[in-house]
Amino acid sequence: MECDGKGLNKQVRRQVGIKLAKVFADSFGSLSETPSGLLGSGHGELFHLGQVAFYQLKHRFAGGLPIKGVEAKRRVGVFEDDDQLGNAQKDELVCPKNCVTSIERNVDILLGEDQDNAPESWVEVKSYKSKVKSKAQKKSSDRYRTDYLGGKLERWNMIDSKNRKMALHKQFSVDVAALNAGVAWLPKSYNPSNQYDVTKQTLEFEWRFQAFKVDKKIPEIYEISPLLGKKGKAGSIRDLFSKGPDYKASKKEVAKFTFDWPYSIESKAKLITFTRLVGELISRPCKNAVFRQPAIYRSLPIHPATPGLTIK
Repeated sequence: MECDGKGLNKQVRRQVGIKLAKVFADSFGSLSETPSGLLGSGHGELFHLGQVAFYQLKHRFAGGLPIKGVEAKRRVGVFEDDDQLGNAQKDELVCPKNCVTSIERNVDILLGEDQDNAPESWVEVKSYKSKVKSKAQKKSSDRYRTDYLGGKLERWNMIDSKNRKMALHKQFSVDVAALNAGVAWLPKSYNPSNQYDVTKQTLEFEWRFQAFKVDKKIPEIYEISPLLGKKGKAGSIRDLFSKGPDYKASKKEVAKFTFDWPYSIESKAKLITFTRLVGELISRPCKNAVFRQPAIYRSLPIHPATPGLTIK
């Protein structure tokens, strides 16, 4: 795992070991052999491990970015304007002094060079099943809904932090906020100063959903992953992600600045099939790639565009 100077670092190796242990323990438990409604079961951990292996293969043999962290924590700032963001970067992320609030984000897979000014890309992995219960229903509207909480997922209101129905949209919204700002902060525990005073460039993010199908006659089981849909497909994940937070008037300035919703941002949710994995693995980075520059970056000294990287 450390050969050729392209191995997994200590933090990633530790997380791989933890996930292997969870998979091993799950195999002895009474849990279903089928993927669960939420990432965290043995099957969810296997998907996470599979994605770690995929990105490591891409790094070793296809010029992809190295894996910098697994389950890596970052702090995302919420701001009203350029001044707040600029002050937070020059000083430290302290609320309410120079930010409205800040939110901790646990990044499933963190890609990027292990250098101070190197940009980072975030990868979120999800393993959900749809509401479909039989093969006859696989083309029904239930295929676009998750079994999690009965498929009743809601837009985050920028206030409620404990509503489980809003959790998925809140996580996605925080990733959008980090992309818009172009920076996130290391947690206090990562810094000798024990302050939020170290920033990391946030270059890109992607959400990857496991594609699967389980069809067993004995015992009778039929479970299949949800289709992600598109903007306008009611009840679908991509339709949910096509909309920003459902804010109140008092949060308007924050919503306009921090959660400015980019066009087609919902396309960052991808269903990971074998065909997609093979296609991504054999693709190579384009030279002199051009990236979308967040509008918020106009006041910051760091530019997110880094030649030689490919983000699709």
